Amino acid sequence: MKFLTFVTTVVIALSLASASAVRAGLITDEINFRSKTHQNVESAVQGADFSAPDSILRTKQGLHLDSDLFDEVTWGYDITDYGFDPSLHEIDSATLRFSFTDDKDYICRGSRCKRDKEDWVKEQASITLDGIVLATALEINSGVASFELLTDGLDKFVGGVLDLVSVQALDISLLKFSDFYLQSASLEVNYSHRPSGPTNFGGLPEPGSLVLVVLGLLGLSFIKQCKTTA
Repeated sequence: MKFLTFVTTVVIALSLASASAVRAGLITDEINFRSKTHQNVESAVQGADFSAPDSILRTKQGLHLDSDLFDEVTWGYDITDYGFDPSLHEIDSATLRFSFTDDKDYICRGSRCKRDKEDWVKEQASITLDGIVLATALEINSGVASFELLTDGLDKFVGGVLDLVSVQALDISLLKFSDFYLQSASLEVNYSHRPSGPTNFGGLPEPGSLVLVVLGLLGLSFIKQCKTTA
């Protein structure tokens, strides 16, 4: 009976270890477009962390994008900086999140603007990922817009690097232009250990080996039982 209890304990422990071996981790990489540190995330460096025309105004609210000026911001992510190893890991899911602020106070037509206290006009943005359109005319409100990357989006990860995320201000109509603030953008990635790979960084064996160990222990338990009843 004691031996069976021991085997049961080992099986449970190995099952938990197997789950840990499969699930490797979570990565969150955030780019702060504001001119100041926000929630312990330092301001991104133009030219190094993202690309944007020098004409784009940058304030503590973020980057001010104006469709009348064809404003566009581009950047990328490299999750290998956070421990992701393409030879050991595979991406299970990824989410892009964008934080915007709409000024809500003005409607601009060229260089002329008037107050829009009711915020009737919803300014718009286009968001793309290396040729994949995530949003063609996203209505900008103050808040967060999230996009789950499907198979075609995940295929854009090459060696843990995701290039060319783009946000561009769009004209609302022929005579109405969009202007809003892009505050931040973050990438959240869930990844796991490749089943065919070697042991992970924690030294835990892969699930296939664990199954063999469990079967061996169950066999020993059966032999022990047979000897006891005999």
